[in-house]
Amino acid sequence: MTPGIWIALGALVLALSFGAYRARTDGRFRAARRSTEGEPGTAPALVDA
Repeated sequence: MTPGIWIALGALVLALSFGAYRARTDGRFRAARRSTEGEPGTAPALVDA
């Protein structure tokens, strides 16, 4: 592979890593881990039987 492809792949990996770091640290994933059971204004979860 040419050096240009390696540089492009390295830049892509760095951009994805930085984006994942920012998404984890700015609170976007916090809602997925938080339990909403019992909070006012939330509907109960539907469960397929």
